[in-house]
Amino acid sequence: MLEFKNDIAHQILIECVLRSNLTTRRIVGFLMDFASLDSSDIHASVVNSQSVSSISVSENNQYNHKWKLYYDKFFEQYFQKTIDPTTA
Repeated sequence: MLEFKNDIAHQILIECVLRSNLTTRRIVGFLMDFASLDSSDIHASVVNSQSVSSISVSENNQYNHKWKLYYDKFFEQYFQKTIDPTTA
């Protein structure tokens, strides 16, 4: 997603995601955050939900409070690329 983030039709993606279920919205929002894309519209649609979702059922799960989402540590390698100032 990072390599193609400038090729994504953001508004069309958001419109499609907003019609999907809660878990899908959380996952896509989570991935958009990794790609440094604006996920605020998606986040606004899930923020009041009290439930928790999961991408993975592995033993290496981490919790993302913003999205109320459990994810595998595998995703952290991509997150570090987006916030590490030494790679910019």
